Amino acid sequence: MEFVHPDDCQAIAAAFSEFLANREDGRKVEYRYCCADGDYLWLETVGKFHFDDAGKPKDILYCPLPRRQKP
Repeated sequence: MEFVHPDDCQAIAAAFSEFLANREDGRKVEYRYCCADGDYLWLETVGKFHFDDAGKPKDILYCPLPRRQKP
């Protein structure tokens, strides 16, 4: 979370907790990511669970997509 804008951290943490609790694939969250130059880039991240043979979550795949402007 060190690269997430401070104003977005609480919303990201809440969205992740809800994602884990509900195991809801396709969950999207938008936030500001701090780039190496100090500027912020808006990202939209989508999460997906991968399950093992017993149906338990094995991995979580995240796909961050850049946004050109504030959503």
